[in-house]
Amino acid sequence: MIQIPLILNIYNMAILDNLGKYRNTGLLLLRIGIGILFIIHGFPKLAGGPSGWTGLGGSMKVIGIDFLPIFWALWPPLRKPLVVFF
Repeated sequence: MIQIPLILNIYNMAILDNLGKYRNTGLLLLRIGIGILFIIHGFPKLAGGPSGWTGLGGSMKVIGIDFLPIFWALWPPLRKPLVVFF
């Protein structure tokens, strides 16, 4: 007779049937967690100040975009939390 591992045993899957009611809570926690990670990742860019923003946005010259360096530096860290929550 073939031994079925405990994790794949069909009788133990009944334990997972009640988790459906926590789906929205799980998704909310994931969205909040990812939003916090995006904020933590973007904060150093925001805290760099105008000279840091100009330098960071100035790196767009590599791909041929040499206008509004402060916009290009501030747009990603400001939009990341909005993408997660909307």
